[in-house]
Amino acid sequence: MTPRAIDQLNVGLMLAALGAAFVLPFELFLVAYAVLGPLHYLTEIGWLHERRFFTRGKHDWFVLAALALAATLGAQFVLGDLHVPALAQFGPHLTVAAFGCALVFARFDRGLERAIGALAVGALVLAFAGVAPRAWYLFGLFVTTIVHVAVFTLAFMLFGALKSGSRAGLAVAGLFVVCALAAWLAPVGEPAVASGYARASYALFATLNQELLRLAGFDGSAGTIFGSVAGTRVMRFLAFAYTYHYLNWFSKTSIIGWHRVHKGKLALTAAVWIASLALYGASYELGARWLFLLSFTHVVLEFPLNHVSFAGIGTELAARLRPRRT
Repeated sequence: MTPRAIDQLNVGLMLAALGAAFVLPFELFLVAYAVLGPLHYLTEIGWLHERRFFTRGKHDWFVLAALALAATLGAQFVLGDLHVPALAQFGPHLTVAAFGCALVFARFDRGLERAIGALAVGALVLAFAGVAPRAWYLFGLFVTTIVHVAVFTLAFMLFGALKSGSRAGLAVAGLFVVCALAAWLAPVGEPAVASGYARASYALFATLNQELLRLAGFDGSAGTIFGSVAGTRVMRFLAFAYTYHYLNWFSKTSIIGWHRVHKGKLALTAAVWIASLALYGASYELGARWLFLLSFTHVVLEFPLNHVSFAGIGTELAARLRPRRT
C-alpha cells in the first residue's frame, strides 16, 4: 500500500473504532484485547527482536525481559497462589527500573556506559523505593496501559510523519488526538450498560478505570465504573485507545514490515495466537491472566523504541526550528 492509502485507511479505522467505542465500549475493549491483542504482542516482539529491540547492545533486552518476568511473578492477580510474595510490592519499581534502563540502552553505545547507567538506575530506584508509594504505583499502572496505547502510539505516529515529511501523516496524528478527546469529553445520553458476561470479564481491568476516575475527581466504585456518565466516558476512551492501538499496528504492515521475519517465527506466532483465542474462549479470565506476561513483556520490550521515538521527534522539530543558512 502507498503511504497515502495507509493514511486513508487509518482515518477509516480510527473513526470506526471511535464509533464502536460509543456504542459498545466494554464489549469492544474485551473483543479487541482478546482477539487483536495477542497477535499484536507476538508480532511486535518478533519485529523488535529483528531490530535488536532498538537498543545499542545485542543482549540488552535480556535485562528488560528479566525485569518484566520478575514483575509478573509478583503479580497475585495474575498467578494467584503461585505468585512470589517477596516480589509483590516491587512491581511498579521494576517497571520504573525497566523504563530507565531502556533509556540507557537506547542512548549509549559503549558497554561500560550502559552497564554504569543500568546500575545507576537500579541504585536510584532502591534509594527512593519508599518515597511516595502511590506515585510509583500510578506510574507502573499507567505507563504499561493507557500511556502505552495512547501517548506512545501518538509519538510513534508523529515520529513517522515528521521523519517522512508527511503532512497527511501529521493530520492523522492530529485526528487521533481529536478522537481521543471526543471519546472522553463528548456528552453521554445514557450510561453504557455492560452485559453480565462483559461486566464479569472486565473485572480484571477495572483498576485502570478506577484510578482514572479518581484522578478525575470521582469515587471509582463499581457503580461509577459500570453505570455512570463519568464511567462511560472513561470506558469509551479506553476502548477507542486500545482498539486503535492494535489496528494502527496492523494497518502499517507494509511500512513496519513485521511480517518480514523467518517463516518459523510466523508459524509459531500463528500457533500461539490460535492457542490464545482458544484459552479466551474457554475462560476470558483465564486467558487474560495467563497472557498477562505476554502483554506486559511486549510493553517493556518496547520501552527503548518509545525513547527513540521521543528523541526522534525532538530531533526533527529542532531541525525545522533551526534557522536556515543563507
